[in-house]
Amino acid sequence: MGARLIIHAPRVETEDIDPDSVTGVVLRGGASPAVRVDGSAVDEHPERGSDRRMEVPLRPGKHRVEVMVKQTYETVLVDLAEDETAELRIAYKRDRLGGEDRLFVGSKPYVDRAFAVNRSAGWGAFGCGVGLWFLALAVVGALVGVFGASLGLEPGQAVAGALVAATAVAVVGGLLVWLASRRKVPDAGEVATGPVPMGGGAQVLPAAVSPPAGRSGIVLRVRPRSRTLNMIGFTKRLRDTVRATYYEFYFNELVDWVAPPRVTLDGRELGAAWGTWWIPAGAGMHRLRVEIDGIGGYEVAGVAGETDVRVGGGIARVVARFNFIAMAHRRHERHPALESRWQRVMRRADRYEDMAGQALAEPDLEFERLPEQSEGGGS
Repeated sequence: MGARLIIHAPRVETEDIDPDSVTGVVLRGGASPAVRVDGSAVDEHPERGSDRRMEVPLRPGKHRVEVMVKQTYETVLVDLAEDETAELRIAYKRDRLGGEDRLFVGSKPYVDRAFAVNRSAGWGAFGCGVGLWFLALAVVGALVGVFGASLGLEPGQAVAGALVAATAVAVVGGLLVWLASRRKVPDAGEVATGPVPMGGGAQVLPAAVSPPAGRSGIVLRVRPRSRTLNMIGFTKRLRDTVRATYYEFYFNELVDWVAPPRVTLDGRELGAAWGTWWIPAGAGMHRLRVEIDGIGGYEVAGVAGETDVRVGGGIARVVARFNFIAMAHRRHERHPALESRWQRVMRRADRYEDMAGQALAEPDLEFERLPEQSEGGGS
């Protein structure tokens, strides 16, 4: 007897060049999120994009699920009972401009609510109204065309009637959507997977869940440097079939899986995990250290750094940004056989050396301190 975890994964859109192609034709493709359960890969080749529904047999008990999409990571803890079947959904929100992609892992209600947090009720209602207007106009127009003559309607009357009816349907539908979206929903934490407990009372929180209310501390996220990560791409230089001006290539290869950051506060190691760290800390100055042991299981590419964080009466927010390209480049120098697909693509486009040189000139790891929030503020 045992338990089972079913993971529903989205298709991640990618752009692809065969690294060995002579003509360099650009193709649209898809990858799957890279998923590990208790440290073991669920799919050895997520770059192929073949898995949308992953079924993992497990023993009853607690299991750590880690997910990666384009160097954005999240960790959740799943507690399974005997003979239980649990489901997780993965949702990914791309941010092409700011580089702050968001990754959500949890139940379907949690993921839906997490995505709706920053969604404008007004714009949602407007979009629904516009869609209903065109739909209603088509339906009413078809009915008027069939029955208008038998009802004695002039062409002008028929058109006016169809427009009035479509507008009425759009206004009513948009208003209902606006009212529904304005209703207060339960906190996302009620339907999220539980926090991952770490040392010193620290926790790794689900992405859309706020830190505990009424306590001071530090919220830490470890992210790739978007400035360097966005170097993986180049302007149009090869013959292609898409005719875009800029191409961006990435794959969720397990060789690119960066080791989870190890976090130390005031000399006490709290553990290692990807995600939003909540670290309880009293008012005053604290020493925060972040270490990343390597990439793809090779420690030669590790980075580390530390900074002083002042905690007032609320929550100090810190982002540690690591230089993913520099890490991958140093690993390849020591182990030439270990080359990511995106590295081969960039070499094929004669862009790799320039990109690597620019990335190596950037810091390996640096800290960004965001404005402090009041106690219980979101992350």
